[in-house]
Amino acid sequence: MKLKLLTLILLLTFTAGLATAQKCATMTLDSIRRANNPAMGTLQDFENWMEQMSQNAKKNGNPTVQTGWMIPVIFHVIHSGEPAGFGKNISQAQILSQMDVNNKDFRGWNSDIGNIPSVWKSLAGDMAINFCMAAKDPSGNTLAEPGIERINRSSKGWPLSPYDIQWIDTVMKPATIWDPNKYLNIWITQPYDVNNTSTIIEGYAAFPPGSSLQGLNGPFGSNTTDGVVLRHTATGTVGSAQAPSNKGRTASHEIGHWMGLRHIWGDGTCQSDYVSDTQVACDMNFGCPTFPYVSCCANGPNGDMFMNYMDYTDDACRVMFTKGQATRGITAMTSSPMRINLTQSTVQCGYGVSVSELTLSQRISIYPNPSSGLINIDIALENATEVTIRVMNVLGEEVKKLELGSVEAQSLRIDLSGQSNGVYFVETSAGDKKASEKVVINKQ
Repeated sequence: MKLKLLTLILLLTFTAGLATAQKCATMTLDSIRRANNPAMGTLQDFENWMEQMSQNAKKNGNPTVQTGWMIPVIFHVIHSGEPAGFGKNISQAQILSQMDVNNKDFRGWNSDIGNIPSVWKSLAGDMAINFCMAAKDPSGNTLAEPGIERINRSSKGWPLSPYDIQWIDTVMKPATIWDPNKYLNIWITQPYDVNNTSTIIEGYAAFPPGSSLQGLNGPFGSNTTDGVVLRHTATGTVGSAQAPSNKGRTASHEIGHWMGLRHIWGDGTCQSDYVSDTQVACDMNFGCPTFPYVSCCANGPNGDMFMNYMDYTDDACRVMFTKGQATRGITAMTSSPMRINLTQSTVQCGYGVSVSELTLSQRISIYPNPSSGLINIDIALENATEVTIRVMNVLGEEVKKLELGSVEAQSLRIDLSGQSNGVYFVETSAGDKKASEKVVINKQ
């Protein structure tokens, strides 16, 4: 099944208390953009080009598949002055937990890949791409938090969120984007549908811009708009991430679009996604269906591939890309000029492909600090055992202890409101490693 360039892919979701009319407005917005910009060409024009590129990739092979590209990432965290770890100003640990998901999902290294039904296990694909946190900004300055730029919207003169996607693309992105030929830009904010704040969007992305197809250098997916937008509650696996979008799969879905993948139902009833090894599906799926789930496309006996990242099922249900999707994604990365440039980026990595490369203190975020008594702890570890958290006063006396056992990613809250105002030390140990952070309790 196939792809198309220069289009934003929108992933909409239901949230308690808010009515949501639709799950995805991708094709509606694409139609509007193409009507306003005829030079962009048609979707079929692009798919014809992509088919030729895919055939060339299959014929010539790709030597990068075994090791994968290394893509420097910058997260632009948009907030309203909240301390790091609160609300939209998500913690470093939450962002690192997302990076860990990215690096597992796109290589087929995720621990839940065994949930693929046996009939499709042989189809699991490797997208041949790795992600790292950028160490320096475009001016060469070392980032205090690798891969993270925190932006107070007040410093830009921006209004309070929510922000509709057209405003994000025409105001926020151009004012904050780092060269997309060198960085994968990911914005963390609160996107909503155009002129409809009751329709929440979990994320959206730009298809790979630029190709040999005439007219695809339009105003969308350009040097001022390329990248991915994620809602803070659908980012990572700890902190403010909310079920059923708390396994980091919104980013897997959207970066899939960024690499040229289409939705598995082809954005129409039983339509093609231009990938040969994904099942034809009647429509998008929600929740977590039971296999086999046969839809209206007479696609039995196995039914819809609802566990594919390019469906709309719950994060815990999505576990795979296919080999065909990998071929398509690799084709986009080797055919789109902007993507080619990015695979050759010389931007230094601050953190590599795994959170295991971080020190223990870099994997833990503690906030707020100072605190009135309640402190939050976001942990992004990798296969850690014997994890213990101790809180001690300045005399070295233990006032709180939590024995967590084996931990990968977790958010905790510790109540110190019964302690006196003053300085305390939160010590985290994992095996033979220890990290300590000073916390001030001030109950006013």
